[in-house]
Amino acid sequence: MKVDPFRLGQVFRNILDNALAACAEPVQIRVACTRMDHDGRSMIQLAFCDNGPGLNAEQRQRIFEPFYTTKTKGTGLGMAIAKRIVEAHGGEIAVGCGVARGAELLVRLPCQ
Repeated sequence: MKVDPFRLGQVFRNILDNALAACAEPVQIRVACTRMDHDGRSMIQLAFCDNGPGLNAEQRQRIFEPFYTTKTKGTGLGMAIAKRIVEAHGGEIAVGCGVARGAELLVRLPCQ
């Protein structure tokens, strides 16, 4: 499957913009890339971890819903669009649970 670099760039920008907006100085964002097998498919997983306040239960559940936002000037479309783009590439996006502090978003994309 061919990827659309512009659209995937949009996914990464949306994730990083949210992390930058959520974190106080000094902002720390870690991106880790690993190859894995997931549901019998070879995937690349990108884990985006920040040092912000993290996500509460409601935010974790609703983050990918269109028009859901916690920002005063946000549209609530960034993560919904990211989910749609990732799924159009045969992948998945999810909230991780592996960080002690901050938020973790996982993007899994098929690889060959």
